[in-house]
Amino acid sequence: MDKNSDINKYILQNCIKRNAVNKKEKYAPIIDFVFAVSGAAALGKTAFCKNLEKYLNDRRINTVHIPLDGFLWIVKQGGTGN
Repeated sequence: MDKNSDINKYILQNCIKRNAVNKKEKYAPIIDFVFAVSGAAALGKTAFCKNLEKYLNDRRINTVHIPLDGFLWIVKQGGTGN
């Protein structure tokens, strides 16, 4: 197993709160899990998320990465971020 796989496996097994909130069937019936990553700029959050997405997809767990890079800058400039 490569180093990134070991890191992802550790995070999924030890760092995630299971059942932190109830599933919202009414709003998102097909979504089982939401994983959010936050932190200061230029720490590698996007790279981490892309790597985690690949790790999960390789294990046949469907994922979607929704990047928010630049979102706050766009909103600060008067945009909506959409």
